[in-house]
Amino acid sequence: MSALLILLGTALAQDCEGATDCLAQGLDQALVQEDDSLGEALLARACGAGDELSCFHLAATRLRLGQRVEVPASEPGLAELKRRCEADQGRACLQLGLLHDKGPMGWRDMSQASMYFRQACAAGQPEGCVQACDLGHAASCAPAPLPPSAPQPADPGP
Repeated sequence: MSALLILLGTALAQDCEGATDCLAQGLDQALVQEDDSLGEALLARACGAGDELSCFHLAATRLRLGQRVEVPASEPGLAELKRRCEADQGRACLQLGLLHDKGPMGWRDMSQASMYFRQACAAGQPEGCVQACDLGHAASCAPAPLPPSAPQPADPGP
């Protein structure tokens, strides 16, 4: 049965056109449809076409599948995530934190994980705050301030 699924995944992966299409379909399969095998096939095609972000997502998918991931195969994707994190894209910072927190041996670095989780939190990713708090960064544990458009609590007065 699993050989049939792999064959089907390979056939479907050949239907995507270009790295962008393969990336979009691969992420949909891996993250939305929760079909890591098909997602892996699609992401492998996009990564093979040189799409850096696809290479990172391919590595993350392979980690979920319990496969060994080689660092050099994922470095382009890591570089892309770092660029996005530096541009205050919280989701990218969160992904980097998770990779350093839960990634394969050799990638685990709790000080890096904590740094990326704090950056994710600062960029508005609540999950980054939770992860940073779990790693002992107390400032991330405080509730986020209400946005200016939110109703403010009444002042009880003196």
